[in-house]
Amino acid sequence: MAHKAAVSAKVKDAWKRIARWYKANVPADQFSLATGASAADIAAAEEQLGLRFPPELAASYRLHNGSNDRAAFLYGYAYLPLTELVQQWGFWQKMIQDGNLGADRPDCPAAIKKVWWNLKWIPFSHNGGGDHHCVDLDPSESGTLGQVLQFNHEVGAHTLLDPDFGTFLMTYADDLESGRYRFDEENLWVIDTKEESR
Repeated sequence: MAHKAAVSAKVKDAWKRIARWYKANVPADQFSLATGASAADIAAAEEQLGLRFPPELAASYRLHNGSNDRAAFLYGYAYLPLTELVQQWGFWQKMIQDGNLGADRPDCPAAIKKVWWNLKWIPFSHNGGGDHHCVDLDPSESGTLGQVLQFNHEVGAHTLLDPDFGTFLMTYADDLESGRYRFDEENLWVIDTKEESR
């Protein structure tokens, strides 16, 4: 129980800090966090995927079931509600079943298995163009169960971001507060100032 409480506190603190930064730096109509999902909703999503959510991901969905179609992460990525998470996962499942992904092996980091899509990835974000952040429940031998990766529909899983979802949220909150990111009024999303200066 103590571990579960610590996990929930970590996730709650990260979302609180993220929301505070967005409130101070982003127009009010460009950010919104939904109310939490029920335990039954989370269990139903897990059953549809045939996967068990890591504790930090489950804790996050108990707090906020998505971002109401507003960007919650860098470059316009929305935090998906459970219904859309299942839909996006189902889209890639069908792509595999229909043989539409081909035999190409993407140039993934060593910690990620070199497959175009893995049915043990949980896509918790979407940018509207077929790209996601995912929790990886089937890493390579050098990876970590529950690690967070970034997936692009044109190149596959191209970046390993953090060892787990809780760290992903905390790192994002840290970077927001450090001034690394800013809101881009032209595109209406948060951008990385380090990449902007290259």
